[in-house]
Amino acid sequence: MDVVALAQHNIQNAVATLGTATTHEHLELIFRNCPEVIFCFDGDRAGRDAAWKALNTSLPLMRDGREVRFLFLPQGEDPDTQVRQEGSEAFQRRIEAATPLSEFLLQHLSSQVHMESIDGRAKLAQLAKPHLEKLPKGVFRQMMFERLEELVGLKAGHLDDTPATPQRKPASATPNKSQAPTPIRTAIALLLDHPHLYEVADEVSTDWQGWDNPGITILKQLLEIIRTQPTLSKAALIERWRDTDYFAHLNKLAQANYQFDLPGMDQATEFRDALRRLNAQFHKQKRPQLGNIPPSELSEQQLEEIKQRYPGKIEQDESKS
Repeated sequence: MDVVALAQHNIQNAVATLGTATTHEHLELIFRNCPEVIFCFDGDRAGRDAAWKALNTSLPLMRDGREVRFLFLPQGEDPDTQVRQEGSEAFQRRIEAATPLSEFLLQHLSSQVHMESIDGRAKLAQLAKPHLEKLPKGVFRQMMFERLEELVGLKAGHLDDTPATPQRKPASATPNKSQAPTPIRTAIALLLDHPHLYEVADEVSTDWQGWDNPGITILKQLLEIIRTQPTLSKAALIERWRDTDYFAHLNKLAQANYQFDLPGMDQATEFRDALRRLNAQFHKQKRPQLGNIPPSELSEQQLEEIKQRYPGKIEQDESKS
């Protein structure tokens, strides 16, 4: 009846299990259709115990790009009675304010220890670590361990015992040009971290979009997605490429931690500069191609482009003929 009542109040993306607790199979089925799940429980002890079980079921499935949150209703209420009592808009606000899995997990465990003492914080690390170790490798797992280390007062990297990927040589204090990210990587990484930068793209020529390059394809699609859904999180953006050849590349960029903060340049300036460098590279590559075609065989559009970008080129070629 909860699902029916919600649908009657125009909340149509709700599902319910039939007399059983949420299982691994239930969640996998949901995640195949959407990247975010919001569990709804009664706010009493039984409801929170059920939520804790659902959290533990969710942990092994929390690949990057997936989100789980928890909505706790007032004691004694269920979705049916609550939505009829307060209406769909108020209920929707409850959904939007649902507690993220990361917050619920650490709050639940923190409530069992004395965080003011060293002993209590050590106990929190002992309680939380087995849960975090259930998480699959990725950005979310890394960030959860970092948050736990921050809470207990440890330096980063002390709690996660997962074998690290082969160590790269430490970067020098002043990286050389070969270590600097390319304009495409710069633009994609900045856009993933700061989706609002999509507006800056309108300030720069879009000539670079004519470049036949896998990185350009990703950047173009990323801009299109953000224009239509500007509130998507970084993880949700990356998840869009889950079943494509680009997914691993985007994950790598998301974890690369490039140092973009150049002296005197803010994020918008860096993004704008990256697009301008893409334009410059595109035209540098394209000019020799057009230069090898006799003027008589060029289209009007190509002729006009050469006249605008390379003054004198057509006249010189015609004088030779």
